[in-house]
Amino acid sequence: PPILDSASNFELEKRPFISVARIPASFKSQMAELIAKAEGLEPDYERVDSVLSNLGSRGVGLSSLLAMGGTHALGALGFYLSFALIDLLRTEDVDTFVMPIDACDSFLRLLSGKEELPPELTNRADLLAISISDHGLTLTPIEIKFYGMTAGENDQTRIPSSTDRELSKAKKQAFETKSIISLISAIYREVMDGPASADRTLWLNAMVTLVEASIKLEPSPLKDPKRLTERIEALLAGNLPVNAGKPLITFYSFNGYASNGDQELYENVSDENGEWGLLGLNTARAFQMVAQKEASTSWQQLAEWCFRPVLPQPKPDWPEDAEPAKPEDAEPAKPEDAEPAKPEDAEP
Repeated sequence: PPILDSASNFELEKRPFISVARIPASFKSQMAELIAKAEGLEPDYERVDSVLSNLGSRGVGLSSLLAMGGTHALGALGFYLSFALIDLLRTEDVDTFVMPIDACDSFLRLLSGKEELPPELTNRADLLAISISDHGLTLTPIEIKFYGMTAGENDQTRIPSSTDRELSKAKKQAFETKSIISLISAIYREVMDGPASADRTLWLNAMVTLVEASIKLEPSPLKDPKRLTERIEALLAGNLPVNAGKPLITFYSFNGYASNGDQELYENVSDENGEWGLLGLNTARAFQMVAQKEASTSWQQLAEWCFRPVLPQPKPDWPEDAEPAKPEDAEPAKPEDAEPAKPEDAEP
């Protein structure tokens, strides 16, 4: 869109491109063994084709994945499960689409007004959930972790809770992406509070372009195309607020169990970082949920909570130029202003 910089020194790696990669038999064999172990079933090469087709059609860079191999094949399974579990959600009044952050990171930075972010904001989440309803647009970062595949067939691994240090890096990645989304939300309010201008039109068009890109990566038919079109038109007109959702961490663990012995863990968390959600699943249980094509009630409730916007705090009522009075600024009471004590008020 026009808002993107088209300067002559625009870096080559930031330009749009298409890559075509042949999937070698060795990689498919490795994927088949990993999927079989994660599911607890026999290798199925048709399942491998389905997983790779799903990832490729949703914007995950398969050519780089093939080049790196190794642990990145585990990352592919984490992406696949997260996409599939979000597809199971029943959202009658909300349209939700998911994009890999790698596919839209530079776009998000541009929309935030901070293309060159400080070094402390170089980490990022894996996925971006885009939820649009009649009440607004919500952008939610999702971080994916997939562990335990090096364990033996009979070894149990642990699904960490929200307080475990094992999730520290995941939380950092998720909240740094959320900070960029919060900047986008602030830019939206700033743009809409100002007068109508070409900058406002360009910015809203850029936001709509991001949403449309996520729609094109959606493999399932749209539930209500007419309603979605009306919502996009409302966004373009500046009638839908843009807000950040609560970061979501999805943690998949081979033969994993939570501290209470369950294969599933759902947590709505509020700590020093802010509000965020944690989904922890045994890998076999995750694949089972996908095969059953139905989201559990706990997963449905957690996702709805995370995809609900974190609304900005209202501004104080005092004028913009005025500062709230400090205690030391208050004038002490003058003696002549004080009323003399009445006899009946005196204590015996």
